[in-house]
Amino acid sequence: MDKTKAYRQPRLGAQAIRDHVIRMGHTQDRVLFYDIEMLSPTDDDIRNKLLKVKPDIVGLSAVLSHSYLQVKRVAKIIKEVAPDCWIVVGGHLTASARVILCKTEVDVCVVGDGEEPFAKFVEFVKTDAANQIEKLADIPGLCVRKGDNILFSEYAKKPSGEMIVMPDYEFFKSGLEDQPELLDRYFQPADKMGTWFSLDPRSKQTHRKSNTAQVPTTKGCTARCTFCQRSTKGYRLADINDLERHLIEIIEKYDVGYIDVLDENFGSRRDHARKFADLMKKYDLLWTATGVRCTNVSRADVEYFKASGCCSLKFGVESGSQAILDIMEKNFTVEDVENALGACWDNDIYSPLAFMVGMPGEGDDTIRETGEWVGKMAYKLGLHPESMRYTLFYALPFPGTPLYEYCVQRNLIGKGLEQEEEYLFGLANAGTNKWCYLNVNGATPADVLSWDYRVSWQARKTFSRLSKKTPTKPTKFAIDWKNRDEAGEEFALKRSLTKNGVLSLYALEGASRWLFGTGLINSLPVWLGHSVIKSIFYSIVLAYTWLGRLTGRKVFMLYKDRPKPKPFNRSESSDKRLKRSLRAKVADARVNLYSSDQKTRAKLLEGVAG
Repeated sequence: MDKTKAYRQPRLGAQAIRDHVIRMGHTQDRVLFYDIEMLSPTDDDIRNKLLKVKPDIVGLSAVLSHSYLQVKRVAKIIKEVAPDCWIVVGGHLTASARVILCKTEVDVCVVGDGEEPFAKFVEFVKTDAANQIEKLADIPGLCVRKGDNILFSEYAKKPSGEMIVMPDYEFFKSGLEDQPELLDRYFQPADKMGTWFSLDPRSKQTHRKSNTAQVPTTKGCTARCTFCQRSTKGYRLADINDLERHLIEIIEKYDVGYIDVLDENFGSRRDHARKFADLMKKYDLLWTATGVRCTNVSRADVEYFKASGCCSLKFGVESGSQAILDIMEKNFTVEDVENALGACWDNDIYSPLAFMVGMPGEGDDTIRETGEWVGKMAYKLGLHPESMRYTLFYALPFPGTPLYEYCVQRNLIGKGLEQEEEYLFGLANAGTNKWCYLNVNGATPADVLSWDYRVSWQARKTFSRLSKKTPTKPTKFAIDWKNRDEAGEEFALKRSLTKNGVLSLYALEGASRWLFGTGLINSLPVWLGHSVIKSIFYSIVLAYTWLGRLTGRKVFMLYKDRPKPKPFNRSESSDKRLKRSLRAKVADARVNLYSSDQKTRAKLLEGVAG
């Protein structure tokens, strides 16, 4: 097995539930773990496991909405084998609790932090009150169905005396049945981690242990990005002493010399982040954090982290347009991002760029602004934008986010159960490329299809203009960045397009990249360049679809198979950024959208971040 592809995150949600119910007085031997994702069991394997265990309750962890098909499949098997068994689902997927409870065999959804609701549910089952299921809805965090009604009172709160758990690998091993060797998938060799560590000369030191382990230093996020799925409120800190004890154990036991921080919002508490960095330095560990807000770190913090073994930090950049950042409710400025990136690059800390296009409000002006900003930052790094190799993807609406609710309000996603379930089916194989994009901002197909190329073209144009004015020489760090291996990115794109049954799009994309990188196209003035790229690529796709239909092959439908909303109206005149947020727009429309009997659904669509 290629461990690069197999690297898995520790199942901390399942472990936290296990730990909490044991603290509530249940014996450990009554709580069993079966790692379906790692084992990839057949239906018969699952049936045999159920027949052997004879469970009273089965909890399914659905971390992402992509997992709906698996939940539906497994829940059906459970009810076939153990019809009296309670099936409980937790995780981000429960933002779609209405669909889960009406279209699958699941009995209960846990929405938000799961420890307290699950423990109270266990107590409920012990009372033999199955005919009073509506009482479960009085427990914060539990969502149930009675007849045609979905009952849900409020989101779960964090448990009293909560502890941020450190990975318990003996617990994870218990779920691997007769394949304990699969535990190795939690520890990826650092030399398989690509650029996250390889640009740092310290990763070449011969004394260093080879494996990477993942640890949390915090739980939750203080931000409320309008495209981001949240399943928990608040921001909590792991106990530093627990962290240290865990590090001491895994360093020797699992040959760990590198740490991958699991946080969604690392560094929001500066004092805590520095204490973590002190531990990294104390035990001579190199580390990376890939969930960091640019406003969390100052230049002094970056220098402190670098001296304490930090090799890379990744910020949620998303856009070079302030208008789009405000719609996303990022609550920072383009200048904030520039300062954070500059601090990293000046200290030889790898910090790559990733952008999202296609949010409501995206337009010619914001695409150009993003491209200009990419070119400007590439110039600061000292690398051509193509050598910097930033990532660009298209917005994908997830249930429980303002972006998803906006799509429901605009009839891009149907309001009926069948339509919502159909959307969840699609998420199982959905990609974040233009071919899977749900046209959430009402742009023309020609615009949507060309956004990524126009960002790239504008970036090259801006970089060239700045370089001609004041030539720069790349540092050794920048040159090493340029020379890193990017075969994985090409493979990921090819795999994504293959999954959608349109492999020939890969060749189409490759040819278009070459065409739009030619000297002739690059020499065009800005006012003409964007129009030319848009027109040429749209004509190429039209020809592709025409030839496909002629030969009877599956073709791209130019978004004609998807509804088109009215263009999003940006309120640029407001002085307060939050008034331009998509969340505010959705909340204004929500008042007239839902009748009184739809309040539960509206609450679930709103998401835990509110």
